[in-house]
Amino acid sequence: MTHTMQNQPILLRNSVTTADTELDGSTSQLTYQFADMPASAVQFGEECVAVDIFFTGTDANNETFSWRLYAYPENGPAKHMAAGTGIFGTAKASATEYYADTLAISTQDWFKTVAAKDSGNNRIAHLAVWMCGYKYLYCEITDIGGGGAQATSVSAYVKTF
Repeated sequence: MTHTMQNQPILLRNSVTTADTELDGSTSQLTYQFADMPASAVQFGEECVAVDIFFTGTDANNETFSWRLYAYPENGPAKHMAAGTGIFGTAKASATEYYADTLAISTQDWFKTVAAKDSGNNRIAHLAVWMCGYKYLYCEITDIGGGGAQATSVSAYVKTF
């Protein structure tokens, strides 16, 4: 009998309102070293094979943001997985939050394709990511809170399977 985990989504990032300082590989606290892993990285158990990531945010539909994903093995360096952009649609997560309905991948460096699913149709777009062999996931939120068409805040959720 095949068993599929029935885990609920958990917060990967909570209401990010200013752009994260990007990992650069050399600046103190921004290297790819395991010891410099950001506190907001989420740890998964060994049963985690893949994750499903979706985003919510404020302040209106059609607002934009950018994201970047990194994975860490136990005691190993961060590996860049993918980066891209998101746009919030009209589907509401709450009275003041919208789901991202469009996710576009601009760069991909992972050994297995990071796929943007159900994108661009006012439903809930999500990223399907293979995690096998990696224990921690970090999501940077960039290009946010700058006014104009940029989102005011972004949250990211992750579900393991």
